[in-house]
Amino acid sequence: TTATATHTYASAGTYTVSASIPGVNVTVEPSTLTLAEGQDASFTVTFENDTAPVETWATGSLTWTGDNGAVVRSPLAVQPVTAAAPAEVSGEGINGSVDVTIDSGITGELPLNLSGLAPVELLVDPANPVDGHSGDQDSGDANGDVRWITQVPAGATLGQWSLDSSDDAGSDLDLFVYRIVSPTDTRYYQVWQSATSSADEQVTLSNPTPGYYMVVANLYSTPNPLTFDLTQAVVSPDGEGSFTATPNPLPVTQGEKATYTLSWTGLAPDTGYLGVVQYGDSAVRTLVSVDAGAAAPVATAAPKVTGTPKVGKVLTATPGTWEPADVSVAYQWLRAGEPIEGATSKTYKVVQADTGNALSVRVTATQAGNVNTGTAVSNEVFVKFTSKTKVTLNRYIGTASQSYAVTVAVTASGGPAVSGPITVWVDAKKYTGTLTGGKVTIPLPKQSRGIHVVTASYAGTDTVDTSIGLSGFVVLR
Repeated sequence: TTATATHTYASAGTYTVSASIPGVNVTVEPSTLTLAEGQDASFTVTFENDTAPVETWATGSLTWTGDNGAVVRSPLAVQPVTAAAPAEVSGEGINGSVDVTIDSGITGELPLNLSGLAPVELLVDPANPVDGHSGDQDSGDANGDVRWITQVPAGATLGQWSLDSSDDAGSDLDLFVYRIVSPTDTRYYQVWQSATSSADEQVTLSNPTPGYYMVVANLYSTPNPLTFDLTQAVVSPDGEGSFTATPNPLPVTQGEKATYTLSWTGLAPDTGYLGVVQYGDSAVRTLVSVDAGAAAPVATAAPKVTGTPKVGKVLTATPGTWEPADVSVAYQWLRAGEPIEGATSKTYKVVQADTGNALSVRVTATQAGNVNTGTAVSNEVFVKFTSKTKVTLNRYIGTASQSYAVTVAVTASGGPAVSGPITVWVDAKKYTGTLTGGKVTIPLPKQSRGIHVVTASYAGTDTVDTSIGLSGFVVLR
């Protein structure tokens, strides 16, 4: 932390500085000043925490000593903090994220305590409802007051009320928040106000006391037609959707920057949200505002993949049907549900690496002016393993009195050993068997004299393609 000060020196001379705070490194620039009588001088004091405890005031002094014997002493007080963090960050989208960078005042693991996300609610004047707004220039009683009663639950970490006028140039609106006895007894324990000369006001309460609150918008001056919006957000640890910080806790080193990512999913469209990040047990916090945006485009008919799923063949995607219809679409082909690098066109040529995997396409629909995109995934098509069928016999030349047996072995290009039925034809006669461990032997009945052709046919499965094997044998007599 750096501070700049100006002193007026009554006596001429050269002054040398000394400054100290226990546990804090204090540097003064310049460290000497040569001044005429009555001359002003400015200097800069820089504080860097060393061993002083955070969230506690540390005190010391700064002394200028002149060569003329004059002494000018100033007290010093600083409060080292757990972290210097942004007061507020914002993001958008039903699902989204934002990076947050802090300057750490400690070394170790810093817990990020999250509250929210809480929806931002528009309070509407029941006596003068105005579509889409809290009220207009005709709202309010004889004093120009519009009142709402609201309840803050136990455990709430933040309450925020914001007043926004459409007439920023000419109007003057004020905001008051009272903690009252009950909805029917508006005597109050405490009051907070934002009553500047502007049209927009805000009251924010950290860790508000649970109970009933009366919120009052005062239309102090409304020379022009206007509408105004009064919103409230009451933030509690359990909010809507999913709200996370990564990493959490955050590894930090004193005096160095650290970055974490806030993420949210599952928010309602057309809704604003508010959340809080508290750093450890300190009072340091960051408010998180999220505009969920309009609803994402929706696929009313799913994308579809057509074509023959074999290596070297080309598959084609159709985008499906979307609501609204005025969307642009992008394609991402998937292998076993994971993106295929560079495969982002409407067509895709099947490669060897696809063998044994299901292929599909994810279509992303984007509507102009909408931060939220719609996604839909097509049907899957499986690229089967190829198979090879090999036919062998116990003898290839023999006599009619000898026995003959056909052995069929089927191997696949990947996956487990092949199983399932096999069909064998010896000339025009059909035999069947069942593969075990990729192999089966089928004994043949007595064979007549002549040349016999053996054909084995493997019908394939959902994951292994078909194949045929050929062989033969000769019976001499």
